[in-house]
Amino acid sequence: RMKESRFKKLDSCLTSKEAKEKLDNLEKEVEEMESRIEKLQSNADLVTPEEKKKINKMHDTSTLSWRKRKRLCMNALDSILESWPKSKKDLLEEIGIDTDESVGISMPKK
Repeated sequence: RMKESRFKKLDSCLTSKEAKEKLDNLEKEVEEMESRIEKLQSNADLVTPEEKKKINKMHDTSTLSWRKRKRLCMNALDSILESWPKSKKDLLEEIGIDTDESVGISMPKK
């Protein structure tokens, strides 16, 4: 048994050639990543101020639309709930609506 376990242990280890190949691949991968990091660090202005302003404006507009649509939907659901005999959760399940909270999404802060 001892010999079997030792054999399995030795058999699962990499040979010197395999280890050398793996080391070479990992060193090559590290070099590629380091060169990529250098490129990213040297080019600090990846997004121009105009692009950043445009992106922020689009984000704000989208967030505002999201809030508005959510409020309208919840108002409609609340109106239906007034005459609904079951709970809000049952209504949402019956209609097939997933809320932001039920899928783990939180609305961005203002």
